[in-house]
Amino acid sequence: MKTLTLLRHAKSSWKDTSLKDFDRPLNKRGKKQSAAMGDLLASLHWSPDILVASPAVRTYNTARCVGAHLSLKTSALTTDKTLYNADWSQLFECICRTPDHIDHLMICAHNPGLTDVINRLSDSHITNLPTCGLAAIRFSVKSWSGLDQVQGTLSLLLTPKGLNFR
Repeated sequence: MKTLTLLRHAKSSWKDTSLKDFDRPLNKRGKKQSAAMGDLLASLHWSPDILVASPAVRTYNTARCVGAHLSLKTSALTTDKTLYNADWSQLFECICRTPDHIDHLMICAHNPGLTDVINRLSDSHITNLPTCGLAAIRFSVKSWSGLDQVQGTLSLLLTPKGLNFR
């Protein structure tokens, strides 16, 4: 059994228009959302083996905050430059490259790629994974490379609006 958790970065700041998209930080609401999502996941005893994040500032900071609330070891948080604005196929390649000893993979990245992954790999369809939204998909496989052979079950969908931590 494999679990894939997908987390979209929290709200980012557009205050400094001179910043490149990659360098935009979290805004006040985004920092609050990240902490609240981390607290909620900790209360659910969520424990990914690794958390792979896009290196974009807003995404990495979301992952760092959530990971800290989950008491994730520093070595379990990594970045992958291919996740910055990754589309479905880039995300899927990253997932399939995951070593098989990892049972719970968490990815923090961007839309529309994350929404596409949810819709292609799970038994559910969503319109949009909002900022700081989270989806977990469970698969009955032993190898991440076998995901193209099965459809996963969407086991958890959390959104800031639905949880009242906007």
